[in-house]
Amino acid sequence: NESVQENARGVNELHRSVNGQTLTQALRGGEDAIVKSLQRGYNKTREDELTVAFISYELTTPISENEAEYLCDVIASFSDVTTVPLMPELARTVDSENGVSDPAFRSYLESVKTFLDVADRAAPKMPVMGVVPILGHEYTTELMDVYGREQVRAFCLNFDRTRITANAKVDIVRPMMNSTARRGIEESVLFYGINLDPGDRDDSLGGRPAADFAGLGMGLDIIGGSHVSPRMPPSAYEDAEAKSGEDTITFKLFDKDEWIYRDIPLDELSEVFPEDSLLDAEHVVERCRRSPKNALNRLQKVVNAEQKALAAGELHPEIEDGNLVEYLAEKKGVTPSTTASFQRVRGDFDSGLEQSGLDDF
Repeated sequence: NESVQENARGVNELHRSVNGQTLTQALRGGEDAIVKSLQRGYNKTREDELTVAFISYELTTPISENEAEYLCDVIASFSDVTTVPLMPELARTVDSENGVSDPAFRSYLESVKTFLDVADRAAPKMPVMGVVPILGHEYTTELMDVYGREQVRAFCLNFDRTRITANAKVDIVRPMMNSTARRGIEESVLFYGINLDPGDRDDSLGGRPAADFAGLGMGLDIIGGSHVSPRMPPSAYEDAEAKSGEDTITFKLFDKDEWIYRDIPLDELSEVFPEDSLLDAEHVVERCRRSPKNALNRLQKVVNAEQKALAAGELHPEIEDGNLVEYLAEKKGVTPSTTASFQRVRGDFDSGLEQSGLDDF
């Protein structure tokens, strides 16, 4: 319901988690909380924007055909693309010791195939967005083979609140970019990242480098939201709750010039509020003061989403001129290790361009 800069709009992200109870109730024709939740968000979208709906399947069992048919129907009703459901709980049970033969991974793969088959029948004219969990190089390769056979050219990387610039995550992005270059589809493919870790505070930089937003330098086209809570023991939440009444309320603000998240005391926010924001600084401060939990959390996302969208727009001329890495290297929040991650991914993309594919041969 907030007003933001028009050139910061363009993509709407809807998200809904489903568990066994809500899914069973919906399949039996009972009150459909899943549809109602997505409908509320969809009512605020515009026809000239891209709307992407994600459903997170919070079960460790494979998706059945009946479930796939229901989920496909719901997603097609509220989304411009048919997104393969997120299956974070099933992905987390994959044992890396077993490699791609792990039973949980085979279940994940079968669930994807089931959903793709249903989508092909139920919504054949809608483009499909495949989901890639952050498991490992060999898992990504096998999953991309499945998507390749189905001509899927849009992908959501679910980082499950991990950092894209970490070596293990870079090694997952690299083969995707290499495959894209080898297939020659770089101009007709979309990479959408969600649930990225925002990074840790670095006192030498006066904030935390925006590790999530850095994904734009590694081939991601869209940086979506984070729908996963930090995984901490209950005692850590209790400690944070106890301290919340003692500490100064701070607002985590994205600095689009330096790509850093800065912790700004709420009393000082009006003085440093972005001048190009269409949001009212005093209004934001007052609402955060009245509700230092819910409103603060929501408005941080809204304010930062606007600033990130504006920052993403500033990258377009740099991409066209081939100066992206050099441009980003000047950002204080883009550390040398992050720049090295950019270059590793770009190296795999370039090596893919130099190789002939089977079709060329």
